[in-house]
Amino acid sequence: MALGSDYVMGVAPGITASGGALDASLIAERALVLSWIVGGVAVTVAYFLTSRGRLTVARAGRQLTDNEDIADALSSALVTRDPRPAEPAGGEGLSEAAAHAADEYEARPTTHRQKRIVAVGVPLAFLTMVALLFVSRFTDLLPVLEELSGAALIGGIGFVVLFVVTLLSSDDPLEAAAEHIVDGLVFAFKAMGVVLPVAGFVLMGVGDFSSTIMSLGEETAGPAFLFDAIQSGQAYVPANPVLTTLAIMLAGMLIGLDGSGWAGLPLIGTLSSALGPDAGVDPETLAAIGQNAASWTGGGTLVIWSSLVAVAGVTGISVIELARRLFVPVVSGLVVAALLAPLIY
Repeated sequence: MALGSDYVMGVAPGITASGGALDASLIAERALVLSWIVGGVAVTVAYFLTSRGRLTVARAGRQLTDNEDIADALSSALVTRDPRPAEPAGGEGLSEAAAHAADEYEARPTTHRQKRIVAVGVPLAFLTMVALLFVSRFTDLLPVLEELSGAALIGGIGFVVLFVVTLLSSDDPLEAAAEHIVDGLVFAFKAMGVVLPVAGFVLMGVGDFSSTIMSLGEETAGPAFLFDAIQSGQAYVPANPVLTTLAIMLAGMLIGLDGSGWAGLPLIGTLSSALGPDAGVDPETLAAIGQNAASWTGGGTLVIWSSLVAVAGVTGISVIELARRLFVPVVSGLVVAALLAPLIY
């Protein structure tokens, strides 16, 4: 919801407004309200879908209780495995050597007070960062943080938190922090390496990346198949408020296929400026609809090569299954927001 409007940082509304000479602040305000609508509908739909799934599992469990072969059913449905590696031949000495090789630094027990400090300090550190972003956005006390500065701030706070935790829990905090950073980098490569080939095919339709993927040279402008397809359908959109808002929503979702959701936002601004007056819809409203659709799709809910893959990796579930389950709630929210936007504004 925060990414859909980007109200605090204001980067996405500025990019969207640049494509059609629109008012970025107005786009940000309307995108904020629409992101609340999309999020509210998506969370509600997801809750009921999940509750229905839990009910189905519960009923299946009650049916199995009455079955005499419940043990056989559970043993065939569940596969249990020992997460510990098999002990090599040669006895206990080799196991201890392998354990020391796996853990190069010694962890020490932490007290309850230290655990409380970490439990309070970690969320407090990131809440302080959020407060700084709000102060820089709405007051003159701090300069406005740009997109890259915000990313650097998050990374810096994350490293400080990591070092404090290792300082409390390890005899060699520098070695422990370095190993955790390496583990994180390895995890990132493993998570994104699977989807990079798929993303490459999609990014061939984006002009900013197609020339590099096709090895056309830096001076040669690459084809933008995806954006050209959207622009070619512009003339066939009827001058109707409902159909126009849905068309902009669909265009935003197509743009979000690049995995970021923001690369094609100038095109959304251009389309909104062109279609808005004829359809009787304010161009800033159309731009807010398209921006939300692009951000929700490519920012991490419907595209498996976006940040959604990190969420799936951390939780240990299939990224394809996660995107499949998010499709109905998110698209429902986008459609409701697109239909309500002309009535609200």
